[in-house]
Amino acid sequence: LPISWLHQALQSREPEDELAESRYFRVGGHFFSLKYWPDWPNTPEYEQDRPGSLYVVHETPGGIVLRYKVFVKDKCGVFKQWGDEADVCKPNSDTLGYFFGPDVGDGPKGVFGLTHAALLKSNWVESDTMTVRVELQVRRCSRDVYEDDVVITKPAIIVPEPTLGPNLLKMLDSGNSINHGNGQTLATNCGADSHEPRIVSSKLI
Repeated sequence: LPISWLHQALQSREPEDELAESRYFRVGGHFFSLKYWPDWPNTPEYEQDRPGSLYVVHETPGGIVLRYKVFVKDKCGVFKQWGDEADVCKPNSDTLGYFFGPDVGDGPKGVFGLTHAALLKSNWVESDTMTVRVELQVRRCSRDVYEDDVVITKPAIIVPEPTLGPNLLKMLDSGNSINHGNGQTLATNCGADSHEPRIVSSKLI
């Protein structure tokens, strides 16, 4: 869309809009969008709840820790940095919808301090197009606000098959006796004619 037709394009939307918005882009598992509000300097009634003329919006629930820089291409094809490199450090907050950019907060508004009308005649518009580049470095938060608890699975413990039953049968067949710690003795040598054990003495504690 030619930037000189931006006002007309926004006014023709249903409902009428004030912002031009990019598609979502993803960095470090987080989604962002870039928004441009051409009439910031001309609408002071929005001064308290509008962020700036050109800004980035965090579009993912949870915390965010990042560093960013914004560049605009001039007519010579060179990207010039607009504003300083800045950080956003909100790992323990829900930053869905949080916005940041060079003219967010105090200070002059507009790309390089220019109104939209002045921007159209500036060195930053070439062939009716303004090209913006955003560099983002996103660090992983230790735990996002709405991140599900991570289940740490340990290696499975292999439990051997029970051997008590087979061992008892072997002892019965061999004619041995079993001594329990509670004082109970089970005799298994019952003669050739009997295969059932008998209790010869029992002491229950």
